[in-house]
Amino acid sequence: MEVTFNVDVTAKDMRGYMFTHKYRSVSGILEVLIGIACLVVGLLQYGKIEEQWKAYMLILIFFGAFFLVFTPLNLCVKAKKQIVLNPMFKDPFTYVLNEEGIYISQNGESDQLPWKDVYKIVKNSTGIIIYISKYRANILPQRCIAEKETDIVKVIKNYAGKEKIGYGLRD
Repeated sequence: MEVTFNVDVTAKDMRGYMFTHKYRSVSGILEVLIGIACLVVGLLQYGKIEEQWKAYMLILIFFGAFFLVFTPLNLCVKAKKQIVLNPMFKDPFTYVLNEEGIYISQNGESDQLPWKDVYKIVKNSTGIIIYISKYRANILPQRCIAEKETDIVKVIKNYAGKEKIGYGLRD
């Protein structure tokens, strides 16, 4: 079985990948929990404590806002910047998935990624993410693969190996 499709990655797609990668990790979850704790403690205690300690509560509120507002905004800016500044994202990629692996081509250049070299494959609401390493991935946006998603998932499940199949794709 073989499936061929084209993918163009936008800033929105990159943002979806970055949010998934960040907030499905231990550090991302801890940032959210710490941010909520800082905000809750800071806001609840601000009116109850003596004047000399209010500056510390403001610092807690600042850190809470930092983790819950600044970090996601920063991810949005990074995603947009990566798409705009990286010429690789200007043209669409052509993917061919088959029993040998993943064949990727763009503008006459091509590369073959055997299934044994895939780190992990996950699916979320924005598409399928094929990790090549812990921090590098190929993004297959839902809008690009929707018509062929069933076939893509079938090829992945048949050839990638169960140990590489992550959340969203497990039975």
